[in-house]
Amino acid sequence: MTRRALILTLLLSLVIPMITFNNLFGQEINENNFVQYTTAQGLSQNTITGIAQDSTGYIWASTTLGLNRFNGTKFIQFHSTDDSLSLPGEMLTGMTWLDKHRLAVFTGGAHIIDTRTTETKNIFIPYHDKQYAYKFNSVIAGQGNEDGDIFLLTRSGFYHFNKSCQLVFRFDYYTAEQTQTTGFGFGRDLLWIDVNHLLITSTYGLYLYDIARRIFKKMTPSDCPVLGQFTDYPAHDYEFFQSIPGIFFIMDSNDDSLIYINVAENKKVLSQIPFTKAREHFDYRSEILTVNDTLIYITDNTSGFYKIRLYPSTGKVDLIPKKYFPTYYCRHLIEDRNHHLWIATTKGLFREDNRRSNVTQGTLPPSLEVDFPKITLDGIEGTSNYLFAATLGDAGVLEFDKQQKFIRRFSFGKSVKDADNISSVAAADDNTLLVGTNGPLYQLNLQTNLITKIPLENWIDGKDGKDWIADLYRDRNRNIWIAASSLYKYDAITKKVTLIPSNGKMLEKIQRPNSIKQDAEGNIWVSGHGLVRFNTRSNTFDRIVDSFPYIKLPDRQVNAFTADQQNNLWINSNNNGLICYNTERQTFRQFTRDDGLPDNNIASMIVIGNKLWIAAYAGIACMDLNTYRITNFGK
Repeated sequence: MTRRALILTLLLSLVIPMITFNNLFGQEINENNFVQYTTAQGLSQNTITGIAQDSTGYIWASTTLGLNRFNGTKFIQFHSTDDSLSLPGEMLTGMTWLDKHRLAVFTGGAHIIDTRTTETKNIFIPYHDKQYAYKFNSVIAGQGNEDGDIFLLTRSGFYHFNKSCQLVFRFDYYTAEQTQTTGFGFGRDLLWIDVNHLLITSTYGLYLYDIARRIFKKMTPSDCPVLGQFTDYPAHDYEFFQSIPGIFFIMDSNDDSLIYINVAENKKVLSQIPFTKAREHFDYRSEILTVNDTLIYITDNTSGFYKIRLYPSTGKVDLIPKKYFPTYYCRHLIEDRNHHLWIATTKGLFREDNRRSNVTQGTLPPSLEVDFPKITLDGIEGTSNYLFAATLGDAGVLEFDKQQKFIRRFSFGKSVKDADNISSVAAADDNTLLVGTNGPLYQLNLQTNLITKIPLENWIDGKDGKDWIADLYRDRNRNIWIAASSLYKYDAITKKVTLIPSNGKMLEKIQRPNSIKQDAEGNIWVSGHGLVRFNTRSNTFDRIVDSFPYIKLPDRQVNAFTADQQNNLWINSNNNGLICYNTERQTFRQFTRDDGLPDNNIASMIVIGNKLWIAAYAGIACMDLNTYRITNFGK
């Protein structure tokens, strides 16, 4: 690819999911990119009531006719047999993780699977009159803790088992007399207030269970003030959702409100949803999946599901009204460890397969290549509907639509020399683009096309030298970090830029910031001649890494780096291949051309799922982060 005959190649399966502003909270979902599994592929039944993935990667699916385990190629079925350790029944109503390895499957009783050892056991709630025991064993929900305790909510009441599966506490809502004549319907859901307290939603109100003291009581506002207003449930109809302990999403069924509750922070924030009444789309049949800090999926009570965008710093949420999979009743959702979405429906199991995505190309207008013969791309960013390319060669910022059609060019070089050499662009929101130039930082209003220079503290611009923007990086809270001779942060809420103090001049030890990334723990890493870490908890620079494995000549210059979700930084220093640095163990591992890299110099890297995509000077490659196998790609 020559500079004069530049082709803007947009790898839709790689780039767009990471750059679209709305897709900061998840890539766009396309039904065409899903594989469907039914009984024809080996499922025991097409009505899926629950799905889960274990630590080895197996997918478990409960159905109305047995349990299934999928290894990526075939399904293994598990059924109720004469074996006392087999499933108690065939009709499975759902499943949940009790801890990292124990999976509980709900039927007449609970079937517990240790997915590490494949050992199984069954838990039944005892009742003195065995002819009515079945009424006590209709399990609605379950939870577990790290101590091995198991908590079951059924139609009859609430039950606590210890790690030896011995019943240590029981609450039966119905009397012995009622057992003989009354239909049971006590339990609804079992949620975590904190590690010591469970919230029980029931047909007859909210209850609280103190695990250590084994006290089960009707909940009052004083038990948890931030949840106090909801203790009139069910007289006032609410729906309670949770997938992370201590975080609640509560809908007023008769209103258009969704309330975010963070118990630990005593935070309660109300947002509106785009429906007149929540009950029109959400009720006890709905479930949520929290994918990350900002992305949540919620299933509709009749068909399909929606995306919710959470702003963690404020607690505000946006429920996007677009419905996905509208022709399927979606029972449950999970995201696997490769960040692929799985959907449990009444018509089988769907797995997202991004390999079905296409690679498309968009070309630059010939006039641009004539006017800017040295044009090259140095970055790409997106909003909901448009793509923006940062260019070198004095071409400024180029705007494209999502079909890769060129729209227009923005120039920043009218008053500052070299300002049309753009290092990076970052979307602050759908209407605001920050632009880093070979000079100042600018803000571009995409509605008015107004370009505004953003002043930066300690900016160097005079006879002693000239400053420039080396990189813009948006973190998971949508703050934008700015690399120049100093480090700055653009706050997503206040819209203001602040200087990050360099304690002990640690930032100067890498000579000059060049690139910025965020690690799995939320810390900010800045590269230059080495790497420094800004600890976002202590708000200080606290680590420097300036010595790397090498092939022939040690070199501290970091050409490119990125971070994965396993506390690894992936680094390239000049001529020294790919270096993996584990931030917890502070250890290195090196890969070179001998291991399959196209080249020992790398221009750019990005992690998507469990794949590290590598743009080397000699070509593109992909590393599987589970196996470390490297695959090279030609044209």
